[in-house]
Amino acid sequence: MNNPNLLRSTCVRLLLATVFLLSSVFLRAQGATGAIEGRIFDPRRGEYLPKARVTIDGLKEETLSDNTGQYRIANVPAGAVTVRIFYTGRAIQTEQVTVLAGKTVQRDITMVAPGAPTSSADTVKLDAFVVASSKQMDGAALAINEQRFAKNIVNVVSADEFGTIADGSIGEFMKFLPGITSDYTGGDARRFSINGAPAGNVPISMGGFDMASAAGAGTGRQVELDQVSINNVSRIEINRSPLPDTSGSALAGSVNLVPRSAFDRSEPSFNYSVSWLMKDAERSFGRESPGPGWGESTYKIHPGFDVSAVVPVTKTFGFTVSAGYSLQYTPQSNTAMQWRGTAAATNVAADVTTGLPATTPSNPYLGVFSWRDSGKHTTRHSFATTVDWKPFQYDRLSFGFSYGMLREHFATRTQTFTINRVMPGNWGADHTWGQFSTFPTTGTA
Repeated sequence: MNNPNLLRSTCVRLLLATVFLLSSVFLRAQGATGAIEGRIFDPRRGEYLPKARVTIDGLKEETLSDNTGQYRIANVPAGAVTVRIFYTGRAIQTEQVTVLAGKTVQRDITMVAPGAPTSSADTVKLDAFVVASSKQMDGAALAINEQRFAKNIVNVVSADEFGTIADGSIGEFMKFLPGITSDYTGGDARRFSINGAPAGNVPISMGGFDMASAAGAGTGRQVELDQVSINNVSRIEINRSPLPDTSGSALAGSVNLVPRSAFDRSEPSFNYSVSWLMKDAERSFGRESPGPGWGESTYKIHPGFDVSAVVPVTKTFGFTVSAGYSLQYTPQSNTAMQWRGTAAATNVAADVTTGLPATTPSNPYLGVFSWRDSGKHTTRHSFATTVDWKPFQYDRLSFGFSYGMLREHFATRTQTFTINRVMPGNWGADHTWGQFSTFPTTGTA
């Protein structure tokens, strides 16, 4: 073929034919698939399940439901398919779904309770009995499932797992978590360490946003949680290994507090608790006793309450509200002793002119004795709310407000005896004879 124009025309026709053929195949392939989407619901808890694993028999495609139980699988061949749902603590559940080419099938799935029959042929009739499941155990199962499918090493603990925290302090809950050490100040759990890393290297966030400390952290990085309450927290995540968005200060890990969401539930949920708060050193309901302030007498056993509501108004809008109050008395009386020859140094030689003769750790003598008479009232107020809105199917906007107030009222009386002179040999296991000076100190707040 020597005609260049004819050759060029033939090549163009072949190219157009190839493009048309490939486009037809691609369009037919696209037209032969569809998608399945919906939400996964747990009727026992009344909540939508996050991180439930959804697969299609015969396909490699799989997905995990999001925090509101929403899932979607695309490129599913048209026709009847079998959907499998796995969730920790439940048997694998199957659903038959018919997929239409080029369409999205809406299929909401309700998980069957453990042991429930899946067909009439499986029904076994027994005498009447009751199977009960606690709120705490259900919360633990949700946390374990989230931990199973996490993309890094993480511990997830439901805020319900250890029951009601009487004074609402999240620090009193966190001290039970694995690898967490609480640092107490004035009887309150404030700062936290992970596996020995100092509190300044343990970032704490709420819903993924870093928290600031309203207490006496100064210019340090440590977050003090004495003013943060647990009544608006759904679960606590302890991240043990870093991710790209992890703060560089997280030497041993970080803590994320997951707030409640209106889209966690399909129906409104209301909870409340009422408690009496007391320390075992003060057990009297009917009488007042001195303190904690000067010249005042107060009761030492006080009530506390906690209320919360999760209200999904519609499928696209909802809100949560929580509030709490507690007043707790803490006695803080104690005695302290300092021994010379052990913690306190003595002279190298027995020089009686100094008044503090040398001795050994096996034969110490008392150097300082102090006693303290003190009590403290700790008042805690908390209020939190979130407003959740889904402007589009896969987008969610959450607006949150949290208020916390911690007030400590106490008065401290301390008297210290300092032994200034001891003659050699004038002490024993149960006495020290010598000259001493004493001075009292007082303080209120």
